[in-house]
Amino acid sequence: MIVTAALVYPDGSLFDKKSIGFGWSENFLSSLFAAQAINGSENPGRVWAVIGMAFPVSFFLSFFLSFFLSFFLSFFRPLGLTVFRIL
Repeated sequence: MIVTAALVYPDGSLFDKKSIGFGWSENFLSSLFAAQAINGSENPGRVWAVIGMAFPVSFFLSFFLSFFLSFFLSFFRPLGLTVFRIL
């Protein structure tokens, strides 16, 4: 989706505001998330850039949360079972 955002990015780069399209060696990746392109026109690729970053972030968040919860539960499960046996 980031590639789609780069394909629909309007013209302009930091060094040449009249350049055509998004150049991977001339633009910053953060330019895809701006509401306006460097040349001042509206950036239609912003939506694709946000969606493209939401997928990896949600994947990593769910992975690390499930890993943390499984570790947390496996570490404290024996303590919880002993507490319930006493009661």
